[in-house]
Amino acid sequence: MKKLAVLAVVPFAALLMAQSSQVAPVRGGNLVVAMNVEPAFLDPSQGAGAEIVRMMHQNVLEGLLGIAENGRLVPQLAATMPMVSADRTTYTFKLKRGVKFHNGSALTSADVKVKFDVAKDPKSGHNSGVYYAGISSVSTPDPLTVVIKLEKANNEFLYNLAQSESTIEPGELFATPAGREKLKTAPIGTGPFKLEAWNRGVNVQLARNTSYYVSSLPYLDEVTFRFLGDDQNAKVAGLRSGDIDVIAYNVPAEQADTLKKDFNLYVGNSSGEITVSMNNKRKPFDDIRVRKAFNLAMDKKAIVQGGFFGYGTIIGSFNSPGQQYYVDLANRNSFNPEQAKKLLEQAGQRNVKVKFTVANEFPIERRTAEIYAQQLANVGVTAEIELVPFNTWIQKVFLSKDYDMTIIGHAEGFDLERYARDGYYFNWDNAAYKALYEKALVASTDSERYRLYAAMQIMLADKVPGVWAFSAPYIAASRKNVYGWWASQPTPNANVVRVFKTK
Repeated sequence: MKKLAVLAVVPFAALLMAQSSQVAPVRGGNLVVAMNVEPAFLDPSQGAGAEIVRMMHQNVLEGLLGIAENGRLVPQLAATMPMVSADRTTYTFKLKRGVKFHNGSALTSADVKVKFDVAKDPKSGHNSGVYYAGISSVSTPDPLTVVIKLEKANNEFLYNLAQSESTIEPGELFATPAGREKLKTAPIGTGPFKLEAWNRGVNVQLARNTSYYVSSLPYLDEVTFRFLGDDQNAKVAGLRSGDIDVIAYNVPAEQADTLKKDFNLYVGNSSGEITVSMNNKRKPFDDIRVRKAFNLAMDKKAIVQGGFFGYGTIIGSFNSPGQQYYVDLANRNSFNPEQAKKLLEQAGQRNVKVKFTVANEFPIERRTAEIYAQQLANVGVTAEIELVPFNTWIQKVFLSKDYDMTIIGHAEGFDLERYARDGYYFNWDNAAYKALYEKALVASTDSERYRLYAAMQIMLADKVPGVWAFSAPYIAASRKNVYGWWASQPTPNANVVRVFKTK
C-alpha cells in the first residue's frame, strides 16, 4: 500500500523459474535483447511509448527518484529521499555528488530546475504535463539542492518523479526547443549506459558508462536492443541459437512450458491493463447502453484461457492486481450476450459496424482483438480490424483521436489518472470522476485515499468508458547464463543495470 510521503508500490507476485542467483557478477560481454517495436524517438519526456521506457529509463536516463524491482521508490540522482514540509507542499532534494552526464558536464540543481520549469509549461509539449501542473516554483539554493514547491498537496507527486518522463538531461540542451529536438533521438543521461548507436530499423546499442557514479556498475560492456517485430517464433529461434540472450516480454504463452526446460523463464503479473478503448465522443459510443453492451459481449475467461493458456488475470476496471489500491471488480459486467443484444436494441443500434484499430506489433492485443471481434459478431456487431504500425497508431489514435475502437496495453503503473486527463484519447470527460481524483491527491490518510481510489475504479466499471479485458501476463525468457534480469514488472522495463553473463 502506498504511504503518505514515500508512495511505495506493492511488490508484484512473480515466479522465476531459473537457476540460483548466488553467482558472483562477471564483468564484460554484450547482451542482446529482443524487442517488439522500434519507437519514433528515444526520449520518454517527449512522447509516449513503452519501448522507449524499457530501453532508456534507468539504463540511460535517470531521475531524482527511481523504481526498484520490488516496486518501491528509491533515491537515484537524489542522495536521499526528500525532506517534506508538514503541509506536504515543499520537497527539498539533495543531489548526489560527482554525477556527470554522458557528455561530460556535471549534474547540478540548475539542470533539475530547467527540467521541471519546462515540464510544467503547457506550451513545451512535455509528455505527461499533468504530472507537473501543480508545481508553483523550483528553486536552487546551491548547486546540489533543489526545492520544489507545489500549489497544494499531491499524494502522487513522488511517484510521478520516479516515472520515465521525469528523467533529467543537460539543462543547456533541454531548455531550448532545438536542444530538446536533438535529445529526442540522441538522449544524454547520467545512467550506467550511454547511447552508442541507433541503427534505424535494426537495433539500439548501449555502451557502458565508464564514468558512472557507482563505480561497480554496470557489469556488461554493451547491450543491444534488437527490433524483431511481432514474430515471436523468430525470437524463440534466436534464443535457442544463441543469437538472442533475452526475450524481454511477450514470450508466447503456448511455448512457456517448453522453454522453461532449457531457459530461465520469468512469469508474473505486469502493470499492463489490456484495454479496449471506445471513442466516447463518437457514435455509437456516446451512448452508455452501447458501451455497456460491448462490455457484456466480451467473454474474458474465454480470451484468457483460449487465447493465452490461462496466463493473465481478468479485471473489471482500470487497475491491475498488485497495484496500489486495487479493487477486484472482475465480476462486474460479466459475459451476458443476451443482455448485450437487448441493450443494443434499446439504443436503436442494429447491425452495428465499427472499425477496430490495432497496432500490428503487439501479439497480445492483436490476438485479443481477433477473439473479441468474433464475440461481438455473436451480438450483431461487425468489428472490422484495422492493423496499423504502432507509430501510425500513436499519430492516428493516441494523438489525433481518429478511431472508433482500439486496444492497447496500458503499461504504466497505477494510472487511474488517465481517465481524469483533459483531451486524452479516450475522449471521456466526467466531472465526478475528476473530483474524486482531486480529492484522492490531497487526502491525508491512507484509508481515505483507498476509499477514493476504490470509488474511482467502481465508477469506471459503472460508466464503462472502456472494456478492461485482463491484466497482461509478464512472460520473459533468457539463456541460462544470464543473471540479474528483473522477474517482475512494477513498471515497463528492460532493466540491465545489474545484469551479467557467465561464459
